[in-house]
Amino acid sequence: MQSAVPTSIRTLLLALLAVAVLAGCQPTRPQQSDTAGIGAQAEGLESQGDYAGAATAWQELAAASTGSARSEALLRAARALQRDGRPAEARRVLDQIGLAPAGRAGIEYALLSASLANDTGDFQAALTALSGLPPDLGGTDKAAALSLEADALLGLGQTGAAVTALVQREAFLAPSELEDNRRKIWNLLQQASAAGAPMTTPPDADATVAGWMELGRMVAAYGRNPFQLQTALANWRSVNPDHPASGVVLDSALGGY
Repeated sequence: MQSAVPTSIRTLLLALLAVAVLAGCQPTRPQQSDTAGIGAQAEGLESQGDYAGAATAWQELAAASTGSARSEALLRAARALQRDGRPAEARRVLDQIGLAPAGRAGIEYALLSASLANDTGDFQAALTALSGLPPDLGGTDKAAALSLEADALLGLGQTGAAVTALVQREAFLAPSELEDNRRKIWNLLQQASAAGAPMTTPPDADATVAGWMELGRMVAAYGRNPFQLQTALANWRSVNPDHPASGVVLDSALGGY
């Protein structure tokens, strides 16, 4: 007859078995190769235009990541949701980041926060988000920020400030982008006129801003009478041939009446 296993050894074996069982029950994060695969899947879905699927994949990656990698995945998820036409859900995902990230991610976070706030009609929140950007911001980031600022100011009925932001934006645009910016100003004036927003020229406006605001007042005064508006615009251009609006913008406007 074999001797029984000593109590001390049996106790040790049972303890080791319990540790092994507990370890097997602990959730594990995907390995680096797995997270790389999720990221590749998300990017592939984005390239196919499947933004809903991409958003789900980015959120899965965020759940499997920590630190800056998690923040980046949440940013990408929120951006995909915005492109899928779900700005409110995108804002909720972005809020999961908590404190604004540092560096490049912080700039992207602020710009996306402002964009989503504009999309949901929270224009003051958009301006608050933009106020957190570095004061020395330049280049395409500054151009994007000024465009978002103009949209928020328009939403708040501050037409003159919105036009001023877009005029300032031209300093950060390539020459090929200037006409699109001027069309944006013209469209902004038409939107402001339709909304009954004030067209008062800001007291510190330069000649360019003042000229745009004068055009805005013409749109507000004669918008329902195409013939009068066409005459007013043509007369204005003859007096202001060097104003940025006197090019393609008024060519297009006058051609439409």
